[in-house]
Amino acid sequence: MNELHSYIETESGLGSLRYFIDEFIGADPSVRARIKQQDLIRHRPLGLDEKLGKHFPGSA
Repeated sequence: MNELHSYIETESGLGSLRYFIDEFIGADPSVRARIKQQDLIRHRPLGLDEKLGKHFPGSA
């Protein structure tokens, strides 16, 4: 993804990169569905509750 972002910024400028990111992050459900169909959305469970409890006992 970093290569893609770098390419967009280099070729089209920071404004275009911001536009791309805004479109990607704020995508409506149909756009997100198409992105997911192309297997471009990754879901990585972070286990934040477990990590929070480990580093800050009693806070979870």
